[in-house]
Amino acid sequence: MANRQFDPRYDYSCRCGWIDWAHADLRQHRPLIDQLRAEASRVPFDNKQNYFLDGDRAFVIYYGFSSGMGHMLERHWVIKKGLSDSEKASVALAIFESAGRDLEGWQGSIALREFSGSSYSVEDMTSNKLGFYMALRGLNKETIARKCGVISRDKAYDVYVEANKRGGLGAIKNKASYPVYFDCEECKDSPQSMPSDFDSIRPAAHGRLFVMPYIGYIGPRITGDRLNDAHFFSTGMHKMLPKKNR
Repeated sequence: MANRQFDPRYDYSCRCGWIDWAHADLRQHRPLIDQLRAEASRVPFDNKQNYFLDGDRAFVIYYGFSSGMGHMLERHWVIKKGLSDSEKASVALAIFESAGRDLEGWQGSIALREFSGSSYSVEDMTSNKLGFYMALRGLNKETIARKCGVISRDKAYDVYVEANKRGGLGAIKNKASYPVYFDCEECKDSPQSMPSDFDSIRPAAHGRLFVMPYIGYIGPRITGDRLNDAHFFSTGMHKMLPKKNR
């Protein structure tokens, strides 16, 4: 029998399409949730300052995704204090999706295109979204796999072969956080839609509950201690540092 194996980090599911468990890794997503719940940055310096957004007390968080090339792509965000749990969840999803687009866009830049063809791979954004819900609701991989309807590795191999005929998963692009479905005999009776458990939150609009301050954006809306400090003044710029230095 031919070897029907493929990269173990991938699974195919009837409702969530291809899942990349590296993208759904809780270690990437939990820092965002933890900072929002604590209303405090993981960078101690930020917590020593007093910040305000439109006159309301605010806090700063530091968040971004790590790439498979050994770097982290991070930035600061300013968020109003005292938000409800549902508001925090909406803000978290908005920040999360923006950070994901930052990374995928960076990977797809002209400078990196030769080394990484994985920008907006068909499974990337969907897997990110699953990881977000895992972190927010304390779910484990087994629960995600069951709700998404992950099929057997043997059956998924046939879907994998079909994807390779189209250039592979990395060649099939998807900029949405909803899955692309493939023909699959095992999924023929399954609905082709994300489970509602992973699609119940809508991202907050930038500007009212939170802002991502670019250098030119820092103005009368954001006030506080030492806003001209170089540490804060550079918040609009990506922080691309080797993981070993973080």
